[in-house]
Amino acid sequence: MLASPELAQLDGAARAAALAAFLKINPAGAVPIADVIEDAVRRDQALDQFERFLQGKLTERSQAVDRENAALQAEIDELVRRNREKMDANRRGVDTARERFELWRRGKAAEERRLAEAVAPFVDGNPISTAG
Repeated sequence: MLASPELAQLDGAARAAALAAFLKINPAGAVPIADVIEDAVRRDQALDQFERFLQGKLTERSQAVDRENAALQAEIDELVRRNREKMDANRRGVDTARERFELWRRGKAAEERRLAEAVAPFVDGNPISTAG
């Protein structure tokens, strides 16, 4: 009734007078203004209580999501740590293999020089590769 276009055009005092008159001549029986106010207060309290309930649910959900996200981040951090360790170990393995290869190449070069010196007196143009 408060939203009716006819009442919306009235000023506050006229609107209150019209509503009070309707409540007195209501076909279902007169309704005291105090009952209307009491009903409005109870509805407001119910809305406030429901708002607190919803806020509590939202807070619980937010905290649960924060805990879950923290656990996921911990898993990510642990996975990153393990993978970095593995990557470092992989690099060290390649570095070790590279060092062994270079050591082998130096030995190969020494052996090729020895072979070239051994066959040099017997051939023109040495067939042994010594270029590394």
